[in-house]
Amino acid sequence: MPRGPGDGRTRRQALRAALGAAGALAASGGLAGCGHHLARLDRAVRRPLVLLWRPWLPPGAPHTSSESLLHAGIRPWLQANPGVEVRVVAYAHRADLTAAMVAGQGPDVFCDHLLPTFAQAGLVYDIGTYVRSFGVRLDAFAPALLRYLQSVSNAGGGSGRLYGLPAYTHTLAMAVNEGTLATLGLSRPQPDWTHVQWADLWQRAVSLTPGRHRYGGNLYWSGYDYSGGNPAPFYLRGFGGEYVDPADTARCQLAAPGSIAAMTWCDQLVRSGVAGGDTLTDLGSGRLVSGPLGTAGDLARAAELWQGVRWNLYPMPVWPKGRLTFASSAFYGVWSGSRYPEVAWSLVRYLCLEPAWQRWMMQVALLGPNQPGLWDEWLSRVLQVGASALRAIDLRVFVDAVQRDEAYVGESFRFAEARCASLIRGFGAQVRSGHRPLVQAAAQTSTAVDALQRRGLAREAQAKAALARLNGAKA
Repeated sequence: MPRGPGDGRTRRQALRAALGAAGALAASGGLAGCGHHLARLDRAVRRPLVLLWRPWLPPGAPHTSSESLLHAGIRPWLQANPGVEVRVVAYAHRADLTAAMVAGQGPDVFCDHLLPTFAQAGLVYDIGTYVRSFGVRLDAFAPALLRYLQSVSNAGGGSGRLYGLPAYTHTLAMAVNEGTLATLGLSRPQPDWTHVQWADLWQRAVSLTPGRHRYGGNLYWSGYDYSGGNPAPFYLRGFGGEYVDPADTARCQLAAPGSIAAMTWCDQLVRSGVAGGDTLTDLGSGRLVSGPLGTAGDLARAAELWQGVRWNLYPMPVWPKGRLTFASSAFYGVWSGSRYPEVAWSLVRYLCLEPAWQRWMMQVALLGPNQPGLWDEWLSRVLQVGASALRAIDLRVFVDAVQRDEAYVGESFRFAEARCASLIRGFGAQVRSGHRPLVQAAAQTSTAVDALQRRGLAREAQAKAALARLNGAKA
């Protein structure tokens, strides 16, 4: 998958500026409003209770300067639940976070984008019962995000478990340097263009500038499970392929015909020099005519870097199986070791369901809300706080992609998530280096991943058999 918003250093300055704007708004009381489903505890807290919270934080945002703004975002919840103190904890790396959880010192509520890491280690609480008992309307969330979380939560079979709720939405559109196209004498793209037409535009841009180091387009190669060097899952899905078989998440689909077709298309463009580069740094300079651009930090950075550039946004290409784009897998969950799961659930409910918090995230980081119904409001808020350049950009492209459910997260393997991701990362390196042909490398990687999954299934079967014997002995 492509990286989530705020994972790169290039976004730092723009999001610090957004934090300052949010501080002014919070001070004026503009974030105080909330919906009628404000999450309160069923019973009053009779003694001071400290809840630890690991939120999503913008890159480079100092912990001390951000905490007051974070508290401003949850002020309605704090006022509705007197006696609860929420302390913000920051972990720079996921390894630090999981180590703290294993050591019994984890945050009660946390945000991350790799749920399988926590689910397979038993570090996340099943909030499915809370969701049902509180009558939470899951159909309010973006379907792509919810499907992913439900799939990971019930990877071992069954239904009803839920290990988290969607934190926000991050998606992509095609940014185009219209000024460069005009200079080259090329026509602007059309909203219904296929991947073939986009590739043809990139090829013509390269052919019109012989002898210059210029790319046509960028394919945003970030890969499965946020690993670099491979196409994102929506590319494969657009051709009818997958990294993971949706019908059997213990099987790898990397060598399936649709997956091979998608990767062949990408690989040929990169090898021929038609595709490459980085959208943020190269589009403004004219080295790229187009490339996928994300919401949140990507959008804020583009507004800063591309001042004076004539650019606009277009829908993602129409792939052979339809139009698809990226969706992040970010979630809020409750640590399984929390001493106060009911209180933690109440905060998660606020963070994921209340328009007040979603509006705060829009304002602070230009993050898209997790509910399609709030995306029109996202559009108006971005235009309020964004640079003047954004007011001429067709930001509606982002809104339409989410509201039409065109965003795709991808599937996760049932077992051995880290090792599977490592194998797939290695697959990309083999292909790019020319060490192995694409089809051969895909077949070998699929075989290796499937072997890991079979071992996982065998261990699961052994554990179930041992439990059955134990229960039989007790009876």
